[in-house]
Formats: sequence, C-alpha cells, structure tokens
Amino acid sequence: METDEHPEKIRAAKRQSYHVTIKTKDETIHKLKEQNLDIAKEVSVRNIAETQNVVPFPDREFDCTVFRIPGKKAESTASNDINIKMKHLNKLKNTTQRYQQRLVLLRKEYQRLKPENEHCPPPANFHDREDEETARFLRSLEIQMEKTGFQCSQAVFNLRDHQKLIALVQGGSMACKSRSGHLDTEIQKNKTTLHQLQAKNNKTQLANKAVQAKSQQLKELYDEEESKRELNLIAHRKKAQEAACKDVSPESDDDNQDTHILYKDFKTVTADIAQVTKLIRTFEASLKNIKLVVGESENQDSKIILSTLKLVGTWIQKRERHSQLEKQKKENDIVLQGLRKQRDLLLSTFKQIDLSYSLKRYNEQQELAEQSRCSAVAVELRSHLDLFTTIKERIGYLADKLQHVTLSEDRVTSASADSYELVLEQLSMCVEKLQVLKDDLKGGDLAALRKEMKEINDSIEKRLPSYNNRINLPEPELK
Repeated sequence: METDEHPEKIRAAKRQSYHVTIKTKDETIHKLKEQNLDIAKEVSVRNIAETQNVVPFPDREFDCTVFRIPGKKAESTASNDINIKMKHLNKLKNTTQRYQQRLVLLRKEYQRLKPENEHCPPPANFHDREDEETARFLRSLEIQMEKTGFQCSQAVFNLRDHQKLIALVQGGSMACKSRSGHLDTEIQKNKTTLHQLQAKNNKTQLANKAVQAKSQQLKELYDEEESKRELNLIAHRKKAQEAACKDVSPESDDDNQDTHILYKDFKTVTADIAQVTKLIRTFEASLKNIKLVVGESENQDSKIILSTLKLVGTWIQKRERHSQLEKQKKENDIVLQGLRKQRDLLLSTFKQIDLSYSLKRYNEQQELAEQSRCSAVAVELRSHLDLFTTIKERIGYLADKLQHVTLSEDRVTSASADSYELVLEQLSMCVEKLQVLKDDLKGGDLAALRKEMKEINDSIEKRLPSYNNRINLPEPELK
C-alpha cells in the first residue's frame, strides 16, 4: 500500500508544479503582450509624425515607397527586426534549458522509483479475480448484444408488417375513393330528379287546390240554388193550398184526391224528361177536373199552367247544372287519383335517395375509421423507426470501436448501405469480434490493463480545466 501511495503523491506534486508553471507563463505572456501593444502604439505615433515631414516624389512613374521612408525610420525598422529575432532566439534557449532540467529531474525520479516497484510482489489470486471480472464483463456484453439483436430482428419484422398494412390501407382507400366518387355522381343525379319531381308535385298540388276551390264554389252555388228552389216550392205549395181551401168545397172528395195526387207527383219528380212530361199531363188532367168541378175561367187556368211550367223549367235547369257539377266532380276525382300516384312515386324516390345518402354516410364513417387506424399505425411505425435508428447508431458506434479487430474470414456484404440486413450483418460481425477479444483476453493480465486504463482516464480528467463540467445525458429506453 505504501509503494502504491508514494508514486501517486509524486505524480500529484508534479501535476501541481506543472499547473503552477503554466499559470506563471500565462501571466508573463499577458504582460509581454500588453508591453508589445504599448510599444506598437508609440511606434505608430512616431511614424505618423515622420511621414508628415517627408515630401513625396509625384513625378516618378514607378513605386517610390522606399524613397519616401526617412533614414531614421529605416534604421529603426532594421534594428526592430533584429531585436525581435534575438528575443525569439533567447526565448527558445530558455525553454530548451527548462525542458532539459525537467528531463534530468524526471530521470532521477524514475531511477529512484524503479527498484521499489521491482521488489513488491503481486497479490495472491490476482489473476483469478481478473479472469472472473473479465468473464462477467464479457457475459454482460454478450447479453446486451443478444438483446439488441433480438430487438433489431423484431423491429425489422414489425417494419415489414407495417409496410404491408400501409399498402393494404392505401389500396382500400383508393377503392373507397373510386366508389365514393361513383356514389357522389349517383346522388347528384338523384338530387336533380328529386328537384324535378318536387317541382311537378308543387304544380300538381297548386292545380289540385285550384280545382278544390272551384268545386267548393260550385257546391256553395248549388246549395244556395237548392235552398232557393225549396223556398219557392214551399211558397207555391202554400199558395196552392190556400187557393184550394178558398175555391174547393169540403164535400168534393174527388177533388181532394186529385190535389193530393198532384202534390205527391210534384214531390216525386225525377231528372228524366219523360217523367216531366207525364207530370205535365197529370197537371193538365187535374186542372181540367178542377175546372169542371169549380167552373173556373180560362184566364185562371192559363195562369196556373204558366206558373207550373216556370217551376218545371227552373227545376230542369237546376238538374242539368247538377249533372254538370257531377261530371266536373268525376273529372276532379280522376285528376286527384293521378296526383296521388305521382305523390306515391315521389315518396318512393325520396326513400331511395334517403337510403343512398345513409349508405354514403356509413361509407364515410368507415373511411374515417380506416384513416384513424392508419394514423395510429403510422405513429407506431414512427416509434419503431426511431428505435431502429437508435439501435443502428449504437451498432455503428460499436463497429467503429471494434474496427481494429480483424476476423479470420473476410465477409463481403451484399446488402445496400440503407438496408436492414446490413445492420444484422454488422451485429453478427460485432459478436464475432467480441468473441475474438474474449479469446485473446483469456491468458492476458487484465488487472494491469485495467489499472493502466484507470490511470489514463484519471490523468485526462485531472488535466481538464475547472470550467469543463461533465454532463450526464439520459439514455433512451429500449422497449
């Protein structure tokens, strides 16, 4: 332990002296630079003053800068150059003397420390411990390499699956786009037909409303005329009853029977002209009987006949008008049936268009679901690609570190630079090189190597300045 601590103290003292000398030299250099700047300023001021006193040669065609420098300035420039060179030579001599003195001191210390290191024997079980540590270290490296190889192969398989899925999704999206375009054209056609049918339906509804209004007006007129006719008939019946009560005696039963027959026949008048003629004949016969019984004058007879003929004429006119209105009603019923058929057709077309629109909406929803699935797959693919790039960079870094190791068989890589097979080949080569290193390190002195590596790392870290701080970067997690 004492032999190990003694050279470390010497090295620490040497490092401290080295740092002290560097600091002193830096300070002297800084002071000399400041002095040099001051001297340069003074020289520039003197040169400006001398150039103002010098008269140039304006008539010379060649460069006359040499002749424009005064004699004092030429002497000073030559002496300055000589002084600078002498200073540089003295500085080099001084540095060589210092390095020679330091070399002599280092040789003396080496000669003094050499016998002490030769007498100290190595500890027991030193090589066994080193072999165990190297075996553990190599085993951990092998496990890490196996894990990285498995993850790399899994990433390659996942990438292939994702590429297949992307190709399938792109094909399905193209088919859906063509199908959606065809459906859009069909929907546009159906919309135009629907607008046309709606316009026709509106026209037919307006015509139907106009016909209904006309029929309502005719019906109202018919009802008014019917009511007027009934009122006239009632008035005429009252007048006839009053005339019969005044003129006819109560003892004549035959006359009463004839008048009852006349009223019954007048009530049961129909639309046919034959029935009307029959009624007129019955009226004439009854009037003749009344004339025979009562003995009325011809003037009264003619008046009664004219009144009855007027009543019959008005009734015939109303009957004809009623028949005309019935014909119009039948025609309107036919038009209504046609309009109902058109309405049913429009409803059926509207249902078909509604079904096509619902199908389009369903297809759009499916397309949106596929797009969301594609975006999720793309995100997963991007994460796998990032993982693969990290693995590829680490394998490349390991391959660069193991570049000095040569294999027994030289391999020729047939894969391209950007392919995934190249990464697997590099991984297999790194495994073989690590196996070669393991075989080489089996019989070597690993403790000495580790100690030497540790000393080199410590010396590098101690030489670093105080402002150079180490930053521990977070390593990316491998899924």
